[in-house]
Order: sequence, then structure tokens, then C-alpha cells
Amino acid sequence: MSLKISSLKVGDELYQASIDDRRVAFRKYIVRTIQNRGGELTAYLIKYVPGLTWGKRSKKRDDVGWLDPIDPMFREKITDRKDSDRFSKTKVASVRKCLATTRRLAANKRGRLPQDYADSRKMEIPILERWIKRHARR
Repeated sequence: MSLKISSLKVGDELYQASIDDRRVAFRKYIVRTIQNRGGELTAYLIKYVPGLTWGKRSKKRDDVGWLDPIDPMFREKITDRKDSDRFSKTKVASVRKCLATTRRLAANKRGRLPQDYADSRKMEIPILERWIKRHARR
């Protein structure tokens, strides 16, 4: 199920999960703006990286916020038709998407991936399942 742009508000947090060194790692994105371009909603996201994209803006005051200019490598643009399925509103949902992708890659039904890559993906499945079991509400 993909994320609907119409359900987002400015300031919402979106997550992407991945496996990094046998641990679940998250990337956090903040919705900066939502625009209606030609009848299609587009959301512009900024990757939340303390010190690079978010931090103290003034030396004299305790003013924290977005540090301008933000490098294009930390920006994402999503629409309902494109890239919205990569993000989730919660960490658990992002891990579930990561688990589904990992299972699909581990199955390697078409045989397009090298076997050692598919085997390494199979080893990640228990890590993701354990994380979901530990953090999902019952």
C-alpha cells in the first residue's frame, strides 16, 4: 500500500528502513512543503540529519530549525504516482515494507540476482521479523 500525499501535512515525519551491519537503521524525512502542480499533489521532503540539515541557526539565540541552504542530496520529491511507496508514516510500517522487499529479493524467482546476494537477503529476514515482534503493538 502506497502513501497518499493527500493524507500528509507539512511537518509530518516519514521513515525508510534498511539493514545496516545486522541492525535495523532508519532514515527520517520531514515534509517541508506540499504543492498542487497541474492537479497532482507533490510533497517535498527533507532528510533529517542533525548538524547538516537541522540545527542551531543563531550563535546568540537558542533558535533551532532548518539550516539553509539544504544540499540537493538531502531532498526528496514524491507524488502519488511516483516514489510514495518508499516511505511510511511509522517505523513499524517502514520495517514491514523493508521485510516484504527483502523476502521478494531473497526468493529470487526469476533468477536475475546472484545467488550469494539472495542468500545474504535471506539472513536479514530474521532480523527484521525480530524487530517487528519486539516493537509492534499487539
